[in-house]
Amino acid sequence: MAKPGAKARDIENSLVGTLNKIDKNRLVVVKLAVGVNNFTVKYKNRYGENELRVGNQTPGQIFQELVQVKYSAKQAFRGAVVSYCTIPPINLFWYYKYKQIAHPSYTETELLEVSEEIRQRVQEVNDKIYAANKIEQSGIIPVTPSLHTSCIKTLKNGKKRLIASALYDGIRGTDSSVSYWMRRIRRAALEEIRRLNNRQ
Repeated sequence: MAKPGAKARDIENSLVGTLNKIDKNRLVVVKLAVGVNNFTVKYKNRYGENELRVGNQTPGQIFQELVQVKYSAKQAFRGAVVSYCTIPPINLFWYYKYKQIAHPSYTETELLEVSEEIRQRVQEVNDKIYAANKIEQSGIIPVTPSLHTSCIKTLKNGKKRLIASALYDGIRGTDSSVSYWMRRIRRAALEEIRRLNNRQ
């Protein structure tokens, strides 16, 4: 497992190192769960406060980095089933309030607009994740843990709203959310192992 805040390359190196130590005769299922680090860039404003802004990478470029992680994992362990979990969204407005940034570069309106831009980018990558996980591997179709759904409520008018209680600082999941995500990942991995064992 890579440390919190890790980028795709860090995850790739950690994962390949782990897979190289596993007996090649074993059934291996890998669930790639990443956060929003590739969607944002941290910087210091002129008052020395840490702020976040939208990163320069497009959703397509971000997803290609995930594809590279999967490719490297499959090279390290050719029989492994490697798939992705969906990415939970974030809310910069809540993050700035939590961090109590006294001199933000954004107005409150701009923060909401930037949060919406990031949400749309995350959704684009999640759409690609769903499509990629439909491709058969080792005779089975992977199960997609939809981690983002625990953070989003669909309103009567069809619009999506982020659930405030799911993210303690607007970015990181609460203990309850993380526990829920881990259960979803474990359930999906166990189902894939069951399918691998039941192959004809």
